[in-house]
Amino acid sequence: MPAAYQLEDILLPEDTLSLGYFWQGKPYNAYHWIDEYQNTLALYFNVCDNTRIGVDVIEWRDLVVDVLITPDQRCRVLDEDELPADLDPDLRAYIKTTQTSLCAAPLSRLAEYDKLTGNFLNRE
Repeated sequence: MPAAYQLEDILLPEDTLSLGYFWQGKPYNAYHWIDEYQNTLALYFNVCDNTRIGVDVIEWRDLVVDVLITPDQRCRVLDEDELPADLDPDLRAYIKTTQTSLCAAPLSRLAEYDKLTGNFLNRE
């Protein structure tokens, strides 16, 4: 990151490395934010659908709700209040199921992305 950024109570310092993970068919995409020592600062998930990965483009439909997990294993659901009252019930259930799943085991999520990022950065 070219400058420090405050998200909720998390300060992401200048030079934070942001690694994005995207999949077709998963109900979210993820950002793993690490510091200069490759320690996790936070995991940030966008609840989404219709992800398409092409040669030169990644697209998805952002479903408003985001999930923030920090190394202390706190899981925060963000922007849920921005969902429209008349949202399709099936879509609302999809969003709720996804956020519940993401928050179910924060320690496992942290370990999973530490491993993914470690593999990417060739660190053990």
